[in-house]
Amino acid sequence: MPIPPEILAVPRPKNSIVTVYGKNKDLYAVRMRIGCRRVGTRNLPINGPTIGHIINNQYVPKVENKKTQPKSTRFEGKFASAYALSCLEIAKEANLYRCLNKAYGKSTTLKLLAIASFVAAGKSTENLSLDDFLKEHFAFIEEHLNRQTDFSDEAEDNFYRLWIANNLNDSYNILDAGSLLSTNAHKSIPDNLGIICNQKTGLAVFCTNFVGELTSGRNLRILLDKAQTLNLKGECTLVMTGSQISRQSLQNIRDNGCTYLSDIPTEFLNEVRDQILKWRQLGDDSEIYLKGEDIMREHEIEMPLGATHCKLLLYKSALKSLDEERILVQRFKLLEEEISKKHSLTKSEERLYQEFFKIDLKDDGTFSFSLNQEALNQALLLCGSFALLSNHEAFKAKIALESYTLHQNLNQALKALNNTAAEIPLIVFLALILRRAFEERLQDACEHKLASLIKLHCQNRLGQWESVKTLDESTQSLLYALKLPLWQRT
Repeated sequence: MPIPPEILAVPRPKNSIVTVYGKNKDLYAVRMRIGCRRVGTRNLPINGPTIGHIINNQYVPKVENKKTQPKSTRFEGKFASAYALSCLEIAKEANLYRCLNKAYGKSTTLKLLAIASFVAAGKSTENLSLDDFLKEHFAFIEEHLNRQTDFSDEAEDNFYRLWIANNLNDSYNILDAGSLLSTNAHKSIPDNLGIICNQKTGLAVFCTNFVGELTSGRNLRILLDKAQTLNLKGECTLVMTGSQISRQSLQNIRDNGCTYLSDIPTEFLNEVRDQILKWRQLGDDSEIYLKGEDIMREHEIEMPLGATHCKLLLYKSALKSLDEERILVQRFKLLEEEISKKHSLTKSEERLYQEFFKIDLKDDGTFSFSLNQEALNQALLLCGSFALLSNHEAFKAKIALESYTLHQNLNQALKALNNTAAEIPLIVFLALILRRAFEERLQDACEHKLASLIKLHCQNRLGQWESVKTLDESTQSLLYALKLPLWQRT
């Protein structure tokens, strides 16, 4: 039923809408409009709580029960998404908010975390501009950040000094984050980042930027010197990929007093393969431990790497072994079926089937074949096996694997960031901390769950954040996992 023009003409608060209710559809409520949601290519409005009624052609505001009305706050009537509130809750729980607040003050802290939240959301914000995101999800921040003038080197150093003190450890891992700064950033800002993380928890504790590769002696020295001036004291291990290993990079790492941990360089793959086979063929000369639901076997041997010596850390995963054996058997059966039906082979086809079969190829293309049992047995022994390299004398295989796993998790989190607003290293640093916290708490389908949080709008009413709609069971479970205190609209 259309609303009469004289009702719509009655003066009422801004950003509100008139709705009809009652048995005869002759009563009119005034509701707050709190934002928009995208459906296809359309932006549809989201209506908030009822704030009054139109009675006798006059707007009459809704009266709260004064006996239960708490003291109002400066955020009265402001709006945010559950995602924004979750980011602030994570920052407060980790003492990140406290360290930022001491260094920058409350206003800039909120703005920094707001921009970092945009970057941390990854794909969920890739179709939004930063300004639109801030207005819709952090509406309680009255002035948005001037990205170049609201910072100072002194405040940033103070923050890192406080944050490092809050996360002291004896050992740290160094991560080469590569080029993550926005291409829209000021040209004078180098675009490569080095991040130092707590070796035990994987939590990022310091970040700086430089030109070129981290494994160059100069850049590694820049990172370590800056961290040490901010009171980061402890042993540092550069965790990297085998492609970063060279004689010069290893020399640079040693010269700067660091150790390294890496997967296997391509040139050593055959040698490492032989070492794994020797280990598995000799029997169970290994330590066994549980890793979640997996059973891990591990073994250490000394191995020369160029002119230096390091430890080769060998592993075999029971779960990974089962998966890889299943795939291997399927591949073997497929090749066996294919070669059995062929009457002739080309040279390229011969190389394909030689993985599991001994082939006698004649000049005219005809051939005979038999199973290469030794090759098949070796392939089965290698299933679930992998190796790491390190020159860290105290690194046991289990600790090394935990460090490398944390390194992989951090790399995945960095790749998931939406870096369109990552114009300064500090923003990437804060976004990484938020992203890893979400991944650890939400586990599977993290991206999908973040999108749900972004769509959930909340209003601050009388000092308490509450959802603007009734929450279903899955959303309630999601908020519980994030420890987000949120009243539900009924």
